[in-house]
Amino acid sequence: MQKLLLTILVFISTLYHSHAQKTDSTHSKLKDTAALDEFVIVNKVAIKVTKDTVSYTVDSFNRNAQATTEDVLKRLPGVEVASDGTITVQGKTVAKLYINGKEYTAQDLRTITQNMPAEVLEKIQFADYQDEDALFTGIKPNTDKKIVNLQFKKKYKGTILSRLSAGYGTNNRYQAGLFTNYITDTVRITAIGYAGNTGVNDANSQGNDNTRAGSRPQNGINNRQGGNLNFSYEPGKRFRLNGTYDVSNSKNDLTQTIFRTTYLPGDSQQLRTQATAQTANTMQHHLSMRSYYEVNDRNILQLDGGIGYQSATTHSNTTDAIAYQYVDNTSFRRTADNHTENKRPSYNLAAIYRHRFQKPKRTLMLTGNVNYGNGKGSGTNNNINEYFTPGADNSTSFISSDNINNLSATGSLRYTEPLGKRHLLSFSYSYNYTKGNSAKEVFADTGNVLVKDTVQSRSYNNRNIDQPLSLTYQYSAEKLTANVSFMAKPYYRYSGQNTSVGTVEQSGINYAPGLSLRYDLGTGRSLSFGYNGNITAPDISQLQPVPDYTDSLNIRIGNPSLRPEITHNASLSLNFTDPKKQRVAWVQANGGKTDNKIISKTDITATKRISSYINENGTYHMGASANYAVPFLVKKMKLIVGINGNYNNSISYTNGRLLNVGNYYIQPSVRLLYISDAYEGDLNASYRTSIVDNPAAISNTLQTYSVVQSGAIALPFKTKLVYYISYTYNMGLAADLQKDFLLVNASLDKTFDKPKGVSIRLQAFDIFNNYPTVTRTVGDNYFEDRGVNRVGSYYMLSLVYKFTKGARR
Repeated sequence: MQKLLLTILVFISTLYHSHAQKTDSTHSKLKDTAALDEFVIVNKVAIKVTKDTVSYTVDSFNRNAQATTEDVLKRLPGVEVASDGTITVQGKTVAKLYINGKEYTAQDLRTITQNMPAEVLEKIQFADYQDEDALFTGIKPNTDKKIVNLQFKKKYKGTILSRLSAGYGTNNRYQAGLFTNYITDTVRITAIGYAGNTGVNDANSQGNDNTRAGSRPQNGINNRQGGNLNFSYEPGKRFRLNGTYDVSNSKNDLTQTIFRTTYLPGDSQQLRTQATAQTANTMQHHLSMRSYYEVNDRNILQLDGGIGYQSATTHSNTTDAIAYQYVDNTSFRRTADNHTENKRPSYNLAAIYRHRFQKPKRTLMLTGNVNYGNGKGSGTNNNINEYFTPGADNSTSFISSDNINNLSATGSLRYTEPLGKRHLLSFSYSYNYTKGNSAKEVFADTGNVLVKDTVQSRSYNNRNIDQPLSLTYQYSAEKLTANVSFMAKPYYRYSGQNTSVGTVEQSGINYAPGLSLRYDLGTGRSLSFGYNGNITAPDISQLQPVPDYTDSLNIRIGNPSLRPEITHNASLSLNFTDPKKQRVAWVQANGGKTDNKIISKTDITATKRISSYINENGTYHMGASANYAVPFLVKKMKLIVGINGNYNNSISYTNGRLLNVGNYYIQPSVRLLYISDAYEGDLNASYRTSIVDNPAAISNTLQTYSVVQSGAIALPFKTKLVYYISYTYNMGLAADLQKDFLLVNASLDKTFDKPKGVSIRLQAFDIFNNYPTVTRTVGDNYFEDRGVNRVGSYYMLSLVYKFTKGARR
């Protein structure tokens, strides 16, 4: 704690020192040059707002030549980057990435954000997400997604940007990375390679300076290698071709312990402990291509294709124990040795035809899509079971094989008709067919002969047919966009089985009304409201009344009498951006309820838990959040304050008792961000309290206090010191779990004039070997504390080479 206080004092003193210095002559000045309803802020402080688009000039938020795009994103007001790389903008998740206005088709956006150098970017722009169908038809439903566009500086067009890195450290830790990007007005090629065993949550960041990431390492010791090749080719306005190829190979060694408390009726509780040692090997390949051809002004053709392959091998040794009331009151113990192997190729092909009629805004879309997958698996399972009440034990050994084939095909039509200057009416119909065949055979190994287990062996022939029809009306004015929609979806479910159950069938019609409104309150200000209702049919696995013994301690049985769920959800959001004063605020509220909620009806005994499915009413949720970002005290510092909370009421049915379980949390936070040529600092403090109110048990409360301070200090001789300090304290965890920890990372980076582009980096991760290994999950009637092994403290020396060719002065 003393170290934490010292760090905060250093941070504050640095701010004071910087403020006392003479103001930088290049410091940006805000200037309102309102034109075409836009604000343009000149001299490198740039926030430009146009309707739903917010544009940031990168140089205004970055002084670090080594920074990546993700580093800058973390500094933008209203933008948050999670430890897994997920980007949210004013509470909305970024779903698509564009480079110079052209879509980046890779599935993982982090391949760019965690590798693209920030110094090559002129602007980062955010806008509401619209897919190609919405852009073509003009129907713009309310969305909770965003897109981000990375605009290059002109001098970097036609430039090859490359970075190579390699490092080796204590405890045999290593990491290496390759990033290359070439972009012109017609061609973009991006290549990424990575390798490492440092346990960083995202393998794409191998080779980057992730000292300030502070993200949780992957569970276990992960050794991963892979790469990504992505390209786009657009010789003119009428044709474009893009594609991506991903390959990865990983090995994960995991040691895990679980302590789970399940509250039962009658003030009793079941205690389950589990210890697992597991090794998993996974290999993946995926190739996808997309072509877009505008035949003429009225006709467009698009073809998509993909092929993938995945293989996985897992071996684990697990010991489970179940007790009542007290840990030493053990009633059952199981020791299991499992080995599985799976191979899964997949293929997909899609074609889209888009037609514009002579009448403006009248459009027609025809779509066809086919997906096929084939999976084969095998496994062995050896168990030793010990029963303490009454005393007995036995051992079982099984050999299994699986063969799964899935085929899905879709055909759809969408027609849009303008009903005047401000009105659009759209009709769509789709036929979705899915077929799945599964054959599983299980044999008991008696030592002399294999005997088929007729209970666990089974085969299925499943078919799903959905035929959604929808009608959407849209009204568009200068400031208001409103959509009203209604969908009816006839459905059919069929499952043919080689068991005594025979055939399961279900059919019906699902309904889904919708309403969305967006009102522009002025430049950078908008109000949005959305409502959607839906009827969701149970899936085949929930309908099949056949016991699933995949986990002998947790047996599941379907219910063919299940009714569809009926859901209602509503959301309201207010967004405010003042580019002149660099103020950003956003407020969100949401709520919903579900009738006929499909829940588990669980019966817990001394040796196992048996779950089936039933429908119950009473599930609902509500939540709200508010955030505000503003310049603070000095021109180079920003303050961000926020608070969010949520309440969820769920239904639990355990051992014959139906319970309403309340689960809620509240989390206020405050953040200070300081950026100058000499120092970049970030101080973040938050408090979170989570409470589960279960009538069958004492309410469980978990409180978490967190303070994080990170920074980058420019030193003489082109040297940079980067540090990350995080202190967290938990109240409410189990007695034997780690309650508080201090995480400290640091790196020292030296850049050389000759050879140009070469730098060396000395990094220290988790200096005090104190990273948390425990997480808590809270459910309807239980809480679970899970501990895992991780990469411990290590030091690493890396060599980095940056290469740029073709940049114009």
